[in-house]
Amino acid sequence: MEEGLINDLLAKMRKYNDLKAFKTIFNHFYSKLIAVSRIYVIDEFYAEEIVSQVFIKLWDNRGTMGNIDNLHGYLYVMTKRLSLNHIRDNQFNKAYTMDHIGISAKISISNPEESLLNEELVNIIQQAYNKVPPKAKIVYQMVKEDGLKYKEVALVLNISVKTVEMHVGKVLKIMRQEIEKYKSNADIKIVLLNLIIP
Repeated sequence: MEEGLINDLLAKMRKYNDLKAFKTIFNHFYSKLIAVSRIYVIDEFYAEEIVSQVFIKLWDNRGTMGNIDNLHGYLYVMTKRLSLNHIRDNQFNKAYTMDHIGISAKISISNPEESLLNEELVNIIQQAYNKVPPKAKIVYQMVKEDGLKYKEVALVLNISVKTVEMHVGKVLKIMRQEIEKYKSNADIKIVLLNLIIP
């Protein structure tokens, strides 16, 4: 969803208490924020509760929140803070890494030969991705899958833009090194590189 459309939806929420605009924002961000909360909170039930709280706060404060320049960053920061508060308040819940999220490759399957090739591709990607440090996985997911800019990721994770660049570079380096092992099959190598490069 484009930034201009998001700003229009926020304006409608503020000025007209527009539930349809709120629902559109909710539908766009909900699953992404669940994934962010699951970085910190183990149980999906609690992640869903936390994200629900984020949207309740967004709706409750719609008239007084002023102009939000970056709703992506705003929602991610709020989700992170509420998730960390949950961990603090429930110390039996440990911080969690993205290993449980895994990596999804959008690959179509039309025949048994392609199915075997696709299974091999997914295995290669998963093996390479398992070698990536947890913090780098978080940063990479936010850039590649969630479409955040480096500056937005830096804001959300409270790190510098240079650190974001370093983490993304580390993921790409590890993935490329693993893909280089498959030089004999040029088709696999091309598909893999297209899947991982942001």
